[in-house]
Parts: sequence; structure tokens; C-alpha cells
Amino acid sequence: MSESQVYQHYQSRNFIPFRLGRGSSPRPNDTPSPSRSPVPQSPASFSMYSQAPQQTQGHPHMLINAAAQPHTRYMQKNITHAFQPQHQHNQPLHQPQQPSQLNDRGVIAHPGANNNGQNGLSGHQHTYSGGTIGSTAYSGQQHHLSNGAASVIQTNASNVSSHWEKQLQLYQASRQSGSPHHQARVAGSKTKPGAVGAKGGSTVLTTSDDHEEEGAAGANENEKRPIQQRKLTEKDKRQEWFALDFGGQGLRTLSENLFNYTFLDRLHLNHNKLTVLPPSIGKLKLLSHLDASSNELSEIPAEIGMLTNLKTLLLFDNHLQELPGEMGTLFQLEVLGIEGNPLRENLRQKIVTDGTTALINYLLENSRIDLPEPAREWNVLDGSTPEAKPTIESDPNKFSVASYNILCDKYATPQAYGYVPSWALAWDYRKNLITQDIMTSNADIVCLQEVDLNNFEDHLSPTMAYQDYKGAIFQKSRARNFGASETRTVDGCAIFWKTTKFNLLDKQSVNFQQLAINRPDMKKATDIFNRVMPRDDIATIVYLENKLTGARIIVANAHLFWNPQFEDVKLIQTAVLMEELGKIANKYATNPPPSKIQKVEGEPEISEVKYPNGASVPLLVCGDFNSLGDSGVYELMTKGSIGPHHPTLGNRDYGPYNEEGISHSFNLKSAYSIFPDFPFTNYTPGFSGVIDYIWYSTNCMQVTGLLGEVDKEYMSKVAGFPNVHFPSDHLMIQAEFYMKPPRKEVHKPPPPDFGTTSSRK
Repeated sequence: MSESQVYQHYQSRNFIPFRLGRGSSPRPNDTPSPSRSPVPQSPASFSMYSQAPQQTQGHPHMLINAAAQPHTRYMQKNITHAFQPQHQHNQPLHQPQQPSQLNDRGVIAHPGANNNGQNGLSGHQHTYSGGTIGSTAYSGQQHHLSNGAASVIQTNASNVSSHWEKQLQLYQASRQSGSPHHQARVAGSKTKPGAVGAKGGSTVLTTSDDHEEEGAAGANENEKRPIQQRKLTEKDKRQEWFALDFGGQGLRTLSENLFNYTFLDRLHLNHNKLTVLPPSIGKLKLLSHLDASSNELSEIPAEIGMLTNLKTLLLFDNHLQELPGEMGTLFQLEVLGIEGNPLRENLRQKIVTDGTTALINYLLENSRIDLPEPAREWNVLDGSTPEAKPTIESDPNKFSVASYNILCDKYATPQAYGYVPSWALAWDYRKNLITQDIMTSNADIVCLQEVDLNNFEDHLSPTMAYQDYKGAIFQKSRARNFGASETRTVDGCAIFWKTTKFNLLDKQSVNFQQLAINRPDMKKATDIFNRVMPRDDIATIVYLENKLTGARIIVANAHLFWNPQFEDVKLIQTAVLMEELGKIANKYATNPPPSKIQKVEGEPEISEVKYPNGASVPLLVCGDFNSLGDSGVYELMTKGSIGPHHPTLGNRDYGPYNEEGISHSFNLKSAYSIFPDFPFTNYTPGFSGVIDYIWYSTNCMQVTGLLGEVDKEYMSKVAGFPNVHFPSDHLMIQAEFYMKPPRKEVHKPPPPDFGTTSSRK
């Protein structure tokens, strides 16, 4: 909301927060008790106020400790003690004090200042070094607070910008909200019968869900890539409240238990005696409103940058001289309240002159964030070879594979990635990090998604050729609709391989759209045309031969549709891919391409490896599948089949896929299934989860090594990727495999012939 809208909220005293839509970031799996850390999947945690259901029913957005009796009583018995162990009672309202006179340097005197420096509503005194506010040209204007105290606020009728005028209005409204649990009481009054907006003793609020219109998504929708495009698809747990009010309690410290309430949307910590905000504040990633005004804060923790959903951050009347550079990631922040702080002059002038957005952009582009580059551990899996012995690096049966969505240049826009500095988002910066990641991995096979033809031909291919790589690329099907210059900007899937280890025997693409609509049994399946046909996603396939062993392998690199509202489309795309891979594998088994292994004089001849059927041909399926581990896509890939009328397809019309189910003939497993708690492969403020995979044939290969996760300490201060160290919103994943030598056909000796037997005479 805008600054004027926030001010109207203060003026109307309407502090009932809206419910986050289902398109928003997900709620946690449990709702913790205020007096303890949450227990996952605890049924009792979703009925905190079951002792008074008639009060809570119909008030999903009520602030805790509002005027409703059950809430107030619960707060007093539990939460107040948990967060204020040194105080057994609420702090009394401070007695009003007369403001001191303004001097010629613009001192703002706050009410309630006493001899020991403690504050009533806000007991600090700040001297400004100059600027728009604080000049002798300003006239003092006295405002009386609700408790009778007076305050002097400087105004300039002729030379104050509109947004700064709103800042002063918000400042004044904030200073008038110093009574204990002020916001909760105001919210509670709105739920009483007869109150404005109440109906039958309850307040009915509408929600705004970010559902995509099915017909609105065209072939070019990937170019929009809003930051909220990928949401967790698991069902939200029931949660009846999203806000807490600890205002006016005289709190000096906060319990760590507070930060287990990761579902919170609004948090009021105003008018207390807090000297620090704990770094754990960064856990509350769903906060849209945080008020820490009228405390004794001298600094803001760097973890504030994790709260990328913040729309309003009020820090009035503190001791802040600096703002952390990490605040630059608060790309959705609309209101930053900083009046009443001795802020550094250039920061103050920026917000006074240009407003909140300009200050946040300034911090984003100009602040230095000292985060050491994290190293990702390589995990060696002992005993993974058939002989239970670790293989040596020169073993010809070992090879490594990497998969990486590199974030195409045209998708990396400031609108989609507003939390990233422009210099870190620029392709010239990112492409060097991408090639560095690939070269450092030294993988024998590299599968890349979102590679446009320009960068494939002009940058990646020439650069990677220095390390003996060759590559193949197929673009999304929309490329055929454009002219020559536009075609070069269309992205696709590329595969590179080390020429020192592999020969290319064949390459081809899989066009999900075309294969699906051309199936004879799909002619009457309406959703094939309505939902699958508009998507132009593809897969690239290469057939490689190991120069040292003669073993062959099919490598598929796929990129499925991204939209979480189209899980059925991803499942159909996966079905088409696996069906086509089955046909290709059978063809390679029965009519294999000729070997390209050249005989080396003096070396033993390498015989061509043959496979009895398609399922026995080694297979790797890599890519960005935009699907979590509980999806139909994952189930189909790992289990080999899904039954008829699968929940992912719902009531959609997909012909035989609905009636008969879907299956494939390969025995596949995710390489990273060894690490079931691997946190993510895609990380943005709007989404975090594992959606990139390397699947392999378990009958032909075994995993011997995996590239690990990013350091957790580092991630606790990173709002999202890309950033200065990670050039894409996806992680590169990498696995090392041991290729089992094919079983040699055993020639059984003929059965013994004992001749005819004669009876004994």
C-alpha cells in the first residue's frame, strides 16, 4: 500500500490485516504455542483459542491480544511472561512532560523525557545536522497526544515533498499509539457488534488470491517471470491469526520463541525499551508490516534484508544513524518510517527528497555487503562400486554430470528480480560466474537450461572449447515463428560433453507440444489443445559413446512449464518425454549407430557394446522439472507409473492418460534422493524448493559423489538468488556415477549326450 493508504489505516484505526492469498508464500506445517517452540504437525497447534470458538470464528485476521477477552487473557498469562520475564505487570502510561524549546539547529524534543534519560512515549532527543527538516525557517507546531502530552513537530508549509508530508503524518499517528496493545485493542473494537464493518458480531474480509487465468498464459509468458511466479504447491495449513501486538509493554528483550511464528504477517514492537532487534527477525519472512518505533535501537540487524515481503517498516523515534545495506533487498517496501532518528545526512536527504523507494534502491546499488563466498562440499559416497571399493579418478567407468538452469538474460529483469543490484543482474557479470561454475565442476557432461542461441554460439561454445567441450542445443518451438535476429534470443536446452571421453553418435529434440497433439488417441482430448498445446517447452537428447570403454548412454535435458497452477501440464510433458525416450532407446538397442571409436596402434581394441533391449540402455534425464518431490512428475519418474485418474490430472480430459494411467519401462532414481533433506535447487523470495533433478538408470549406474548444499550460515543472510556469488536463481547440481560394465552373454554348453542306453543283460 502507498504511504497515504497506510496513513488512512492509522487514521481509521483499522489494523485488521488481510489474509495472505494462496498464491503467497506458504504457511508452515504447524502453528506453535506461544510458550514453546512449535512441534511439527501438531494438531493442537491449530486450535490455540478453542476455549472460545465463538470469539475467534470468523476473525482469521484478528491481532493477538485484541480487546476480545480470550485473546487478552491468553496474552497476559503466557506471551507477556515469555517475552518480558523481568516485568510482571504492564507498564503504566507515562505522565506528560513539557517539550523543550527548539534551538536554531532543529532539535526535536519528545514528550516524556525525564532526568534519567528514559522515555515516556519516546524519550530521546535528536539533533539534526541540517537538511529539509531542522532549518530555522521551520515553524514549530504543537500537537497534543492522547494522554495529554505535547509534542513539537516541525513543518514547512512551502517546501516539504508530498511523501515527506505523509511521513510526518505517520510519525504523529505513531506517537499517539503508545498505550499498551494499542493496535490490538483497535482491531478488537472493529470486531464488536455494531462496529463499522461488523456483521453479526464478526468481520468478513475478502482475500486476493494470485490465481492465473488459464487462457491468459501464452507462449511468451516465460518472458514475464514475476518473482511470485513459483509458489509452493502444498496446501496451506489452517491458521486463524497472523498478527501480534507487543506495543507499549516496556519490553527490554524478545524471546527467541517469537521468531518461530514464521506465519506472522504483522508485528508491532513499538513503544518499548528494546536496544536491539535479534538477528532471528530474519526468520519472519512473511511479514508485510513491522513497527519498531519508539524504542532505543541504535542499529538494525543485517537479517532485516530477509524480510522481502515487507511493505511497511516503521522505525520512528530510535537512535539510528545508519541503515544496513541489506535493506536494499526490501524491493517491495513502500513505507519506511525514519523520522525521529539522527540518520546520516545523505540517507536522510535521499528519503526526504525522493522517498522510500529511492532510498531502498540507493542502498541496493551502493552498499557493500561483506559476505564471504561459500564453498559447496563435495560428498564422496564410499562403497558405491560393486566391489565396495572407492574408484580411482582415472577409472574409465566413472563420469560426472552437471545440470544447471543459468537464467536467460532476457528473463533477468529488474521487475522480476528487484532484490538484486543491477550490476549483479547484468549478463556481462553473470556469464563469467556461470562459465566459472561450469569449468570448476569439470563435469564430463553438462546440461544447461535457458540458454539462448546468441550465448550458446558466441560465449559458451567458444569458452568451453578450451576445456575440450562440444555442445548441442535445441530451442523452444517459438523460435520458428520469428525472424533471424529474434530467433537468436529464444532460449532452449543445451548439452555439452568432454570430447576426450565421449563421441556423439546422435542428437535430437523432443517437442512436447507437437508430439502430444499429433497422437491419434489424443484427437478428442480437449485439454491437450487447451492446456498443453500453448506451451512450447522442449527437451534435448544426445546419444554418447565412451571412447575408453565403448559403453553408450542416452542423455536427456528437459525444461518443463513453470506455472504451479499447471501441474497437469508438467505431468503430460513428462509422459511425452518418457514415451519418446522409450522409443529412442529401443531404436538404439535394435539398430544402433555405428561406433566412432578409432583403433589406436599398440592399444587393445575396444569392442562395441550392445544392449539387448531399450530398458537396458543407460539413461540420464536431467533438467529443470519445476516439480517438487510430492508431485505427479516425481512419482512417475521414480515409480515408473501412475494409475488412472491420478489426482494431478484431476477432472481434465487427457484421453488415455486419464483412463489407462501413464508408465515407462526405465528403472530411474534421483541422484539426490540419497540426501532427502537437501533444501533447495531454486531459491527466490517467493519460492524455495528442489525442482531440478538428475535421474539415472539404477540397473546400469551407481552414484559415487554429489555436490552438496550451500552453507546454512551464508543462506541465513541471503534473501534470494541471483546475488553477487550465485549468478542464477537455480543452483548447479552435480553427480558422479560409476557405470557398471554390461553383463557378458554367457554361452551355456550344450546338454550332455549320453547316447542310447541298453538294458543290462
